[in-house]
Amino acid sequence: MRDYSHLIDRPEPTERLFVSEAVEDAIADTSKKIADPILKRIFRQTTPNTLDTATYHVTRDDGQPDTYIATGDIPAMWPRDTYRQVKLYIPFAREDENLRQMIAGVIYRLTKCIQMDPYANAFRHPHMKDAPKNKRWGPGKKWHEGVWERKYELDSLLAYIQLIVDYVNETGDMSVITKEVVGTLEDALSVIRTEQGDVTKDRDKRMYRAIRPSGFPMPKFVRSWGKGPRNNEVGLSRCLYRPSDDEVERPYLIPANAMAVVALNGMSKVLPSVMQRDLAIQFEVLAQEIDDAIWHHGTVDHPKYGKIFAYETDGFGNHNLMDDPNIPSLLSLPYMKYISSENEVYQNTKRFILSEDNRFYAKGLYEGMSSPHVDPDYIWHLGILTEIMVSDDDEQIANRLKVLTETTAGTGFMHESFHKNNPYQFTRPWFCWANSMCGEMIFDLAKRKPWLLDDEIK
Repeated sequence: MRDYSHLIDRPEPTERLFVSEAVEDAIADTSKKIADPILKRIFRQTTPNTLDTATYHVTRDDGQPDTYIATGDIPAMWPRDTYRQVKLYIPFAREDENLRQMIAGVIYRLTKCIQMDPYANAFRHPHMKDAPKNKRWGPGKKWHEGVWERKYELDSLLAYIQLIVDYVNETGDMSVITKEVVGTLEDALSVIRTEQGDVTKDRDKRMYRAIRPSGFPMPKFVRSWGKGPRNNEVGLSRCLYRPSDDEVERPYLIPANAMAVVALNGMSKVLPSVMQRDLAIQFEVLAQEIDDAIWHHGTVDHPKYGKIFAYETDGFGNHNLMDDPNIPSLLSLPYMKYISSENEVYQNTKRFILSEDNRFYAKGLYEGMSSPHVDPDYIWHLGILTEIMVSDDDEQIANRLKVLTETTAGTGFMHESFHKNNPYQFTRPWFCWANSMCGEMIFDLAKRKPWLLDDEIK
C-alpha cells in the first residue's frame, strides 16, 4: 500500500486512489461558504482524504464490487474506522454511481471479513501480494491468515450493520442485501447474543477469549486465561476491548451497547423489505433487551452531577466513570442518534465528561478529551469534533473550531492526538477516521449553523 503520511496537502490528481465527482462538487460548493482560510484548507484536505489515500476499489470477476479501506498510517482495515471513514460520502452515493459501487464494495468486503472471523477487529489487504502482517502479537496459527488483529469490540460488528442501514436508507438500493449478507447478519446477531452470557457458565466455551496467534492469552487477561473480567447476565452484551483497541475495565461497554440499540433497530426496519421479517423481529427484540439494560444497569447517581451514564459496568453494580474520545463514546450518544442532546441524563453526563472530574480530560494551553490509549496529556481531535457535532451552543462551537485551526501542526490534517501545550507534538500524521469526521462536521455546520462559517476565526 502507498504511504501518504508525509502529506501537507491533497495528493496530486494522478496519485489519488479514488475520485467521486459528487464529493468534489460538494467540497467546492461548501468551500465557498467558509470564510476562514485555515478552516477552508482543513475542509478541502480532510474531506476527501479517505478517497484520496485509503480506498482500494476493484470489481471482481463475477461483477461484484470489492472495496478495501485502509485506516491510514496503519496498513489494515478496521470495520469501525471504515464505517466512520465512508459515512460522510453515503449521502452523495445516490447521484454518483461510481461512489455507490465503491460503498457497496465496502459492504461486501466487510461481509467477507466477518465471515472470516466475527471476533476480529482488523483485517489484512486481501488482494495484495505479501500484504503487511501485524507482528506485534507473535507467530501462531490460532488466528485466520487474513486477520490483522483479533480483539473483540462490539462496535466492529455494529459498524457493519449500521453501514448497511445507512446505505440502504440513503440510496434505496436493496440489492446489496444478498443471501451472503443476510447470513452474515445472522452470524453477527448470534455473536452479540452469545456475548450476553456469563463467562463462568458452561457456554463460556462459545464466548470470546482474548488470545494471541499462539493461543496464549493477551496481556491483562492472562490470569483469566483470556476470558476477561466477570459479568452478571443483565441483558447487556459484553466485549473485552474498547473502540480505542484498549482493554476494558468492566465488560459491558455502555456506549457500544447504545450503538447496538440504534444499529439493531435500524436493521429491524430494513429487513422486512427483503422478506426477512422473522430476522427483523429478532433484531428488534435484542435492541429492546439491551436498551432496557442500559437504563437499569448503565447509569449512576453521581454526588456532583446527578444521574449520569457509566462508561462501563459489570452488571454487579460496579461502574467505571470516564469517557474516551473514540466513537462510540458517551459524548457521542446524540451523534449516534441514541438519545437527544437535551436529555437530562445526557446533559449531566456531558458536564462530567467535559470536566477535570473525568480522569481523561486534559487541560493546558488547550483542553479536551484525552484517552488511556496514549499519554493522557494528549487531546484527541475526535473528541473536539464530537463536541461540535453534539452542541447547539454557538460560542462553544466557535471555540472548538478555533482549536481545530490551531492544532494541525501546519499540516491541514486532523491527527489522533496532540499535546495539551504543544500541538506540534502529535500522534498519527495520517488518521483517516478523524479526517472524514472533520469533513462530516463542516458539512453539518454548513446546513445546521451556516452563520458560524461566515467570518474568519479570531
